Amino acid sequence: MTFSEIAPIVFLVGLIIRSISKSQKNSRVEQMYSTLLARSRSESEQFSESDIANLPAGAKKYFQFSMAHDAWLRLGCEIRMKGRCSMGGSRWKKYQKFTAKEVLARPQQVVWLAHTFSGWVSVFHAFDVSFEGDSWSVFYYSGYSQMTPSNRRMVLARTIADVLFVPAALLPRYGTRWEDLGGSRFLVHTNIRQVPCKLEFALNDDGSVKSVDVRDWGTTDSGCLNGQLTLWVQESAWFDDYRIPRSIVCSTFVGGLDYDFLDINLEYVGFR
Repeated sequence: MTFSEIAPIVFLVGLIIRSISKSQKNSRVEQMYSTLLARSRSESEQFSESDIANLPAGAKKYFQFSMAHDAWLRLGCEIRMKGRCSMGGSRWKKYQKFTAKEVLARPQQVVWLAHTFSGWVSVFHAFDVSFEGDSWSVFYYSGYSQMTPSNRRMVLARTIADVLFVPAALLPRYGTRWEDLGGSRFLVHTNIRQVPCKLEFALNDDGSVKSVDVRDWGTTDSGCLNGQLTLWVQESAWFDDYRIPRSIVCSTFVGGLDYDFLDINLEYVGFR
């Protein structure tokens, strides 16, 4: 057989192998998701003003805004979200439909699965996983795939999720240290699986989250390009005993491009 006859066969076999690998990984991640969901359990204690007695005034407002005064301390949740995602900079603005689901569980574990669609076709498929000491990210885009270890980035992602969606996890009783930077800006210090992390964010006058700033999203262990990520909260809403961001716009500055790349709207939040 000539090369021109063999090439299409090799290409087809490659696509089949890639499809099988993607399906197997998706099945594995779905199993992790179900496992974490089954493990998630709430604390048997309720929020008390004594929990925040020694915090700066602005930090107290954050908890008073985010939690009902007698809320049960929930340290995990399941989130389903949708919105739109742009894979290019502001010069292209090619937004596509976006859906994702996420489960957050203690001790500091997370599984996130996301898709973007062009019509009914999934053009971007991604996982972020921190499960039983193993942390990695994988994405598929236009036939290209990459899997990278991402321990530090996943610790940072979990801290971002706590600030936005699991406020009880930031109580001092769980080891979080608050630092008042002035001007309604705060720095929280966490330590997840012996990986220290600090995250800066701004609050509105009522204690709601205004924005979260990440100045070093990409790291050498994640394989991502270094850049700045900012999450802007558009609207907050009550889910069970917690008032958390329901609508978020994510903007980034990477490789000389500054653009809004992801709009997120929460459809469901179930605290556990």
